Amino acid sequence: MAPSNPRHIHSSQQPHFQWSRDLEPILRVASGSEVTLDLRDGANNQVRPDNVATALSTFDIGQADPAMGPIYVEDCEPGDVLKVEILELTPMRARLRLSVDKGGNGNRLLTSPHVLAPPDLVEAEEMASAGRYVALGVGPDPHEAAREAVRGLLSWLEAEKGLSRTEAYMLASVAASLALAEVVDMPNYCVSCSIPLKTFEV
Repeated sequence: MAPSNPRHIHSSQQPHFQWSRDLEPILRVASGSEVTLDLRDGANNQVRPDNVATALSTFDIGQADPAMGPIYVEDCEPGDVLKVEILELTPMRARLRLSVDKGGNGNRLLTSPHVLAPPDLVEAEEMASAGRYVALGVGPDPHEAAREAVRGLLSWLEAEKGLSRTEAYMLASVAASLALAEVVDMPNYCVSCSIPLKTFEV
């Protein structure tokens, strides 16, 4: 049954497994609207308090880590700034993402209250954080995955920011962050190398 409050998104509404601006919005809101999200957990609600150990045999890993949305902000146009205030999080922290034309959207975990004010880069803007460019390295050796992530960031700095390889190394050494992003898809590790986009603001 659909929620009675049109500004309340229930966990049964359109969970999906991709970041795409082509998804049909589940809600359209005007600037200044307040929205409540009742989200699924990382297991897509497949793990319940009454489960026993044998329930793991039917766990579908392909249904894990669902995303909710998107939410269409009707007043937002390219060139605007979309400000998102996270008023309350219960009981977990949240991760939001904006649909952008290109680049990465990795971000630190958020706590409440929190305000996001990233630039609006594409028409039909949807919520998220566009605060960092993130390059990823994936493989069974975390050290090699880290090297791949760093090389990816360096290549982006060369191609998009016009830096030489040496300049890219110098900037990454003081401004980039290397992190273990995911370890659940064994035998592969996912390592991220990110840099704040505000680094390039004049």
